[in-house]
Amino acid sequence: MLDSLRMDNPFCFSTLEKSVVEEAKRTAEYFDSVEKLDVEAGRIVEMLKSAEYAIAFTGMCCLLLSHSFAFS
Repeated sequence: MLDSLRMDNPFCFSTLEKSVVEEAKRTAEYFDSVEKLDVEAGRIVEMLKSAEYAIAFTGMCCLLLSHSFAFS
């Protein structure tokens, strides 16, 4: 912890700071172009059309449940 408070060299990261930066890199969000989204959406449409059964986990159930409990 004291390493992170060192002011003599602002470019010297503590072990904790390094791990936070590494975690941020692993969980960074990436944004695709509109063209890439169109291609991927088309691919997903074709998969759904050709599927005998399709199941989609959207997360809405959890959202709706949390709202229903919050207002009851």
